[in-house]
Amino acid sequence: MAFSGVFVDVCASHYIAQVFLTNYRLIILAAKSRTNQCGTNMWIALNNIQSIEVGDETIVVSRQRSGAKERSKTVTISVHCFDARTVKLIFLLEQARQSRSKSPDPPPLELTDPPAGVPIKDKQQIGQRFFSFASSPKIGRRIIKSVSERVRGPRSGTLATDLSHSQRLDTLDPADESGDGRARTRSGAFRAKPTLLLNVSEDQPEAEDTEVTKSTHFSGENSESEFDILSEDDEVTLSFTDLLDDVSPDEIDGMVNCQTEGGRKGRSNSRLLHATDLLVAAFQLRLEHLALNVADYPPAVTFVKLHTGQLQLTGWDVYSFPREMDRQGLSEEKWKLTVTNGPEYRLCATYPQLMYMPKGVQVGVLDECVKFRSKGRIPSLVWVDKTHHNFMLRCAQPLTGKTGRHSAFDEHLIQSAIHTGPADAHMIIYDARSFSAATGNMIMGKGTEIINHYPRARLAFLDIPNIHAVRDSYDALRTLCLSPTSSKWLSSLENTAWLTYLSIIIKGSTMIARYMKQQHGNALIHCSDGWDRTSQLTSLAQLLIDPYYRTTVGFQVLVDKEWLSFGHKFQHRLGHPDQPNERSPIFLQFLDCVYQILTQFPNAFEFNFSYLLCIADHLNTGWFGTFLCNCDKERHDMSLYARTASLWAHLSAIRDTLLNPGYQETSDSIYPTNNVRRLRLWEEFFLRYDSTSDSQVERDGAESADPDASITPMTPGAEASHWQENTVVWKCDDNTNECQWCQQKFTAFKRKHHCRSCGLIFCNDCSKLKLPIPHLGYYTPQRVCDECHRKLQGAHKTTDIGDGFLLVSSKS
Repeated sequence: MAFSGVFVDVCASHYIAQVFLTNYRLIILAAKSRTNQCGTNMWIALNNIQSIEVGDETIVVSRQRSGAKERSKTVTISVHCFDARTVKLIFLLEQARQSRSKSPDPPPLELTDPPAGVPIKDKQQIGQRFFSFASSPKIGRRIIKSVSERVRGPRSGTLATDLSHSQRLDTLDPADESGDGRARTRSGAFRAKPTLLLNVSEDQPEAEDTEVTKSTHFSGENSESEFDILSEDDEVTLSFTDLLDDVSPDEIDGMVNCQTEGGRKGRSNSRLLHATDLLVAAFQLRLEHLALNVADYPPAVTFVKLHTGQLQLTGWDVYSFPREMDRQGLSEEKWKLTVTNGPEYRLCATYPQLMYMPKGVQVGVLDECVKFRSKGRIPSLVWVDKTHHNFMLRCAQPLTGKTGRHSAFDEHLIQSAIHTGPADAHMIIYDARSFSAATGNMIMGKGTEIINHYPRARLAFLDIPNIHAVRDSYDALRTLCLSPTSSKWLSSLENTAWLTYLSIIIKGSTMIARYMKQQHGNALIHCSDGWDRTSQLTSLAQLLIDPYYRTTVGFQVLVDKEWLSFGHKFQHRLGHPDQPNERSPIFLQFLDCVYQILTQFPNAFEFNFSYLLCIADHLNTGWFGTFLCNCDKERHDMSLYARTASLWAHLSAIRDTLLNPGYQETSDSIYPTNNVRRLRLWEEFFLRYDSTSDSQVERDGAESADPDASITPMTPGAEASHWQENTVVWKCDDNTNECQWCQQKFTAFKRKHHCRSCGLIFCNDCSKLKLPIPHLGYYTPQRVCDECHRKLQGAHKTTDIGDGFLLVSSKS
C-alpha cells in the first residue's frame, strides 16, 4: 500500500512524507520542499512494532497566504516500536463541507495502478463520491466484509472470540467480558480496539445477512503466501476501487444520494464514509495483521525462498567451536571435545552440540550432573588462557532446594576442571544474582552452591537485576526519550536506573577479567538459568581479556559462542506475542555496555559505533536468521542455516563503513571504569530521531541559511500535496490536560494555547512569544511555542511598518 502527503510526527519532528507498506517493513520517505526540509527517511521492520494505536479524529487547518482557511478531518495511527521510537502517521480523510446543499469533491488520492482487468473509469468515479451506510447497512456490511477479506485474507467464518492460537490477530480479548473493546498488544498491555464497522441507527431494521453484525470482527486465516517478501520495487496495492468488486452498480447508485433522505428520517448517527476512510482502515488492519504474525513467519525465510539460486548464504561459517578453542591454545591433554549432547541434544536442549569437558570426566558423570543443574545446563568450558591455562566455565544455578541438596557428580566435574589449571589457582563461583535472590530461589527447589562441598572455591554475588527489572528500566527510558520536554532530564534519566544497571554489569565483568588476567584464577559464572546475565558477564569479561574479540570478526565469534550457541532466548526476549512477560532487552543492554567500553577505549576496537548500531537495528527485524529462535536446537529444527542469510554476511559487505580509523592493535587487556559519572546515554540509538539530534540541528541550520532554496524530492512524486506548504495539524484540546513541553497540568491560571505554527498545545509560559507566520497567512504576530519561535526567527526577518503590521521577508 502506498500513501502520499502523509503528515508524520516523530519525536516532536513534523514533516510530510510518502508512506509505503510492504510485507516486511513500513517505509517513510520525507517529501522535501521549501517549507518542509526537516524530514527524516526511515524504515520500520514489522517485527519491531510493539503496538499500533488509532487516535481520535483531529482537525487540520489549511491557511492560504491570502488569509483564507479551510478545515479538514484527519486520523492518526501511532506506531510504537521496541527501539525507543514512536511514529505518528496523520492521514487526511476529507475536507469539511462548506454547505449542506453541495459537497466539494475530495482531492484525488495518489494510488498505485489497480490490477489488470478492473474498469478504471467507472471505479474512479465511484471513488470520488460519499456514501452513507446507515440507509443501506447490508451493502455497507458487504463492503466492510470485502475490506476485511482483502486485508487479512479469506474469511474463516468464525468470530474474533473463536480465534485459534495460530491466528493470533489483534482483536477483542476473549477474556474481556466488560464490553469495553480492549485488545492486547505484543507487549501484553491493553489498549482500545478501533473498529471498521459503522454505527447503525436503533430504528434501522436488521438486514437478512446476519453473518456480520454491528459489533463483529472477522478474522483471517494465515497464509504463507501473505508473508512473501517483495523486492524493493514491488508494493502491496489495495485501492478503494478493489473493495467494490462485489457490489453491483445499481446497488451503489442507490447509496449515492441517501444522505438527504436519511436526514429527513432523523437518523442522527448516520455517518458519511469517504474513500480514504476505507483505505486508512485497510492500512491499519493490514499493518496490525502483519506486525502481529511476522514473528511466526520471519521474512528471512521467505526472502531466501523467493531468491533460491541467487543468494550465497555466507556468514554462518564465521564461528566454529573447535576452531575457536584451537585459537585459544586449548590443551588436548587436559580437555576433551565431547559429542554427548549430539544432534539430538540429549543432555540439554539449549546447549550446543559440541562441548569441552575435563578429560577425566566420563559420560555417566555428565548424565548425573544434568539432574543437578537448572534446565540441565551443566558447567561447560568457554574460554582458556593459552599461557597460564586458567579457564572460564558457565552453567545454570544448582538445584539445592530448601534441604541443601548437593551432587557428588557436579562436585567431581568442577574439581576435575580446577586440576587442569595452575597448581595453586583457586576458583571463584560468580553468581550474577544478589544473595537474597539466590537464597529465595531455594524455596522453589533451586538456589546456589553450598561452597563447603567445593574445595579451592569461593562464592561471590554480583547483584545484577533480573529481566523484569531490566524491562521496567528500559520502558521508563524509552518513555523519557519519547517525551518532548527536557525539564529535569538528568534526574529523570537517573530514575530510570538504566545507567545504574550498566554500571553494575560492567563492574562484575571487570571484576572477573581482573581476577582471571591478573591473578590467573579460574571462574565459574551463572545466574538463574544461565542464558541472560550469564551471557552478559562471560562475553564482556572475554571482551576485556582477549583483544581478538574486539575485532569485527572476533566480536561476531563472541556473539555466536556466548549468545547463540549457548541458548540466549532471543525470540522471547525480543518480544514474541506469545510470551509478553518474557520480553527484556538483555542483548541490547550488552551492546550498550560495549558502547560504554568503546567510548572509554576508542582505539582498542577495530569497529566503530556504527557497527554496534547496525547490529542493534537488525536485532528485531527478522530479516536475518542470526537472532531467530531461542536456541541452537530450534535453529537446526527450522533449518535456518540453510534457509536464511546471516547478519554477519551483511556486515561483511559493508565492512569498510564500520571500521574504526583510530584502531591500534594490541595484546593488552582493558579495564573500564564503572562509575556512573563516566557512563553516558547511547544517544545514537535512543535519541536518533529526537528533534534535538545533531542531524536535526544541521537541517535547521540549512533551512535558516537558505529558506527559499529548492530541494529535490527524495523520490518521484514525493512532492508535498496541496496541504503540505500551508497546513497545520491542530492537536485536539478536549483530552489534553498538560503542556507539551513542561508537562505541567493546565489550571485556571495556567491556560492552554495552540501554537499557530505547529498546532500543539502549550501553557502560557511555554508559548508567550509571538511572531508573524506568512506562509500560513498570519501577517500579524501570533502566539507560537519557543521551539517554533527559534526556527521561524532564524528563517525570516521582520520590519515594523506600523498599524500593528510587520513586513516579513526571507533571510538571504
